[in-house]
Amino acid sequence: MGVGKTYTTLEFIKRRIAAGEIDKAIVVTMLWVVPHWLEDNAKFTPDLKMVGVIGTSKKKEEGFRQRAQVYVTNYDALTTLVTCSAR
Repeated sequence: MGVGKTYTTLEFIKRRIAAGEIDKAIVVTMLWVVPHWLEDNAKFTPDLKMVGVIGTSKKKEEGFRQRAQVYVTNYDALTTLVTCSAR
């Protein structure tokens, strides 16, 4: 609804990474919101390497294997993450 939740979260992640407190983050949201996160990242925090992890099982696996600081996905894709991690 335009109150700055995404921007605030992106800044929080950016500052935690800059402080060395975390290396990576995962954002779990509704599937239709993933593209909006990518757009807002490009607009507000372009220095954060962000990957949207959606699509077929193969595309999701490829997404999780990319080098990134932030992975944005939906709940359904987390099963792919667990499968990738088990290999």
